[in-house]
Amino acid sequence: MAEHQFKIAFFGRTGVGKTSTINALFNLKWKVEHGKAATKEQVKELVNIQVKGDSFQVLVIDTPGFAESTSADYAMCHQDAAKEADCLFWIYQADVRYFSADQKALINLKPVLHPKSTFLIGLNHIDLIHPQNWDSKANIPSSEQMSNIPIKSSIILDKLQKYLPHQLVPVIPYSAKKGYNLGLILDMFSSMHKGLTNV
Repeated sequence: MAEHQFKIAFFGRTGVGKTSTINALFNLKWKVEHGKAATKEQVKELVNIQVKGDSFQVLVIDTPGFAESTSADYAMCHQDAAKEADCLFWIYQADVRYFSADQKALINLKPVLHPKSTFLIGLNHIDLIHPQNWDSKANIPSSEQMSNIPIKSSIILDKLQKYLPHQLVPVIPYSAKKGYNLGLILDMFSSMHKGLTNV
C-alpha cells in the first residue's frame, strides 16, 4: 500500500514568515522576499522527514499572503489548499496586533474544512516579542519575553477562536530566524501523522 502523504498547508498574512518557516522546518531553499508577495499561487513540494524515528512524506503547501488575497482567485486558492490539507498551520506574527485579515481568511475557509483536519497556530518572530531582549547566548526568549508569550497566545486565541474550526487549537511560539522551537513543531506534525496512519 502506498505511503500516505501528510499534507500541510501554511497560511498567514504577507510578511509573517510562511516561506521562511517552511525553509527552516524542511531544509528547503524557496525564494523569500521580505515584505513582498513572494508567493502568488500555491507552491508545493514533497519532502521526506524523520522525527524521533518516525519517517514519513510531507506534501508542503505554501499559499499567498492575505494582503494580496483580495480576489476570488486567491480566495479559491486558499480554499483548495484547506480542502487538501491534513493540517493547517496558521502563522501569526508575535510583534503585531491586528487580526482582521486573519479573521476574514478564516471565514472564507471554514465552510470547506473537513472534520478530520487538524489546526495549529504558529506564533513566529517570538524573538521580537516585548521587550525584544532575546537571550542570544542560550538562543531562547528572555525571562521577560517568556512571561509575555502566554499573554500574547491568549490574545490571539481570544481574537480568532470563534473563527477557528476546532475549540482547542495549540499555539506554538517559535522563531524561524533563530531556529527556536522548530523541533516542537515537527513533533506536533509527527503526532498528527501517526494519528492519521493509525486510524
